[in-house]
Amino acid sequence: MVSFALFFTSMVPLLILGSLIKKAYERGLRLRASILGTTFIHELLLVVFPIWYSVFTKYYLEHEMIIQPHPSDLLVVIIGEVIFVTLFAIGLQIGQRHILQYKRVLILSNNREPLFLFLLIGAGFLIYLNLFISPPKTFEEFIVHFKVHQYSGFKAMLYAWFKGFFQISSIVASALVLVNSKKRYPLVLRIMAFSVLALVSLTSLSQGIRGRVVIVASFLGMAGFIKRRMVAFYVGLVLIVAIVPLFVFLGGPFRSIYFAKAGQGATRIELLNSITNAVGKAIKTGGSYKLSKYSFISIFARRAQASRNSIVLYQLYNDGLGAGLRPLGAAFVSPIPRIIWPEKGIAGSSDLTPTGAAVYLVRHVGYGSPVYNVGPYLASAHAYWEGGWIWLICAGFITGLMWNVILKWCLKTGREINIIIALTLTRGVLANGFLTALQPLFDFVRLFWATILPTIMLSVIVDLILTIKKGALMSVPRMQSNLD
Repeated sequence: MVSFALFFTSMVPLLILGSLIKKAYERGLRLRASILGTTFIHELLLVVFPIWYSVFTKYYLEHEMIIQPHPSDLLVVIIGEVIFVTLFAIGLQIGQRHILQYKRVLILSNNREPLFLFLLIGAGFLIYLNLFISPPKTFEEFIVHFKVHQYSGFKAMLYAWFKGFFQISSIVASALVLVNSKKRYPLVLRIMAFSVLALVSLTSLSQGIRGRVVIVASFLGMAGFIKRRMVAFYVGLVLIVAIVPLFVFLGGPFRSIYFAKAGQGATRIELLNSITNAVGKAIKTGGSYKLSKYSFISIFARRAQASRNSIVLYQLYNDGLGAGLRPLGAAFVSPIPRIIWPEKGIAGSSDLTPTGAAVYLVRHVGYGSPVYNVGPYLASAHAYWEGGWIWLICAGFITGLMWNVILKWCLKTGREINIIIALTLTRGVLANGFLTALQPLFDFVRLFWATILPTIMLSVIVDLILTIKKGALMSVPRMQSNLD
């Protein structure tokens, strides 16, 4: 009976999102449709599919968890997701009658955009070029990052801020530049945009990580859909289909290759070569990953663990170990320098340590994994961990209302920066490569401080520079000719 309820209840979020996508597409709201579409894919692959896998394999993967959850625990998680998505839909649809149909939306209408995009993409190019040519982190350096939340010096702090400001938004901007017509942007900007996407992908693959490559392909496809460049849209889809099989091969053994080679001082090129050779060997023979034992579907289901991980967050709250609003409160005060407030909380964490965040707890509590291991979870479960059913309902509605305001603002002003801001918000803290509008509330606040506000400030600075320059030119007296 529980399995029957799980199977059919898990489809409800897809039906709700599908209805929202249909309405948005019929109204010509392509930005809205693209964000809802990628959320639909996220729910299908990372929520519904693993639920169905659990039902048909008699909860084999849940039995591997040290907390030994019952199928009814998984049903509670899905009921929470249904409530969250329903309230999200209600918040998103408020005032929709007043939105007119637009044949074309978000058309470039400001001649200041090229300079803004040049600076933003240029920042991304510097960030990812530095990541690619810098020595890869060793395992010891990786562990220190999660144990100690501090910077090694002032320059390191400035670079960390700079990287946090533009590493996501520059990917979105690069995708938008590439899908636009060749006449719209200069060749040098298009080359920089392609370089950013290539560097992101190569840096990711050299570490044995799939997520960032999926992000690049997803943003490229979404930008193509929004800008009506269907070739780019289909290229993004094809890339995702080509990348998905990497979920089978780029797992723990290949992160081990990364750390082993990093300890030997290997470059990114050497790491790429080693991991590519190992993947090729695994494809041909099964290699150390023993593909004869695991099918692609079982490996993908094992990695798509957000639903069963979320059981941990429900259990923690029910045991009196809920996070309260500390994760959200810490996000609001995150711009305050730690040198002024050493005991400041960490955005998303229930205590003063990074590992107090849900992304670490779901693995440590649920599987007994080391505290530096991360795992995905559902935004609805994070809301429940913070404040039970009441806060889950509130968080779902607030999320929908927030997206309602953002998307209406994007529709009114119609500038390229609006697409960048909206799409950037789909890449949050959830530990997977698929984009979604359903993020924990603390992460929207964190993204505002870390990425959205700096992006807006960069746009304002460009406007001021060009306005001052225009005013200076207009103030120059006109030279009289000899014929006057």
